[in-house]
Amino acid sequence: AAWAKVDLDEVRRAMPDNIYWKMGVPTKDEAEIERRERERDRWNEEYGKVLSGTGSEEEVRAYYDERARLSGDYVEFTTYLLDHYGDVLTERDVSLLQLARRLHLARLEEIPRSLEQALLRKAQQDEARARWQADERAFNADDTAPANGDEIR
Repeated sequence: AAWAKVDLDEVRRAMPDNIYWKMGVPTKDEAEIERRERERDRWNEEYGKVLSGTGSEEEVRAYYDERARLSGDYVEFTTYLLDHYGDVLTERDVSLLQLARRLHLARLEEIPRSLEQALLRKAQQDEARARWQADERAFNADDTAPANGDEIR
């Protein structure tokens, strides 16, 4: 009943570009649910590239930029709800919004370190790939050299 007092249209007008409207607002629209699942799958794939060090630097930075935008928008959203509706929501709902805000603030704090580590993993992966390619070239060069002065036919 307390949530019925929250004017989500007013909240949307206050922050129309917030990711919450794109990814978080409850919906029963099957097409929208499927779109969200595809978007989450896409970012999960990007995260795999970040973790493995196989993504490009642009992909790594784009991943963390998106994470920062998501958390920043959720901080904005929860703060707005607490500031404008904290007095009409239940104590439990207020506590959950405060927890969500703290978790997203912590994620925002962690992003620079995570980005630095991801770029380091990428550099290590690039270095390992370059060594492997050099070894492969050397191996292939040895394979085409004549043995004991014999000509390759």
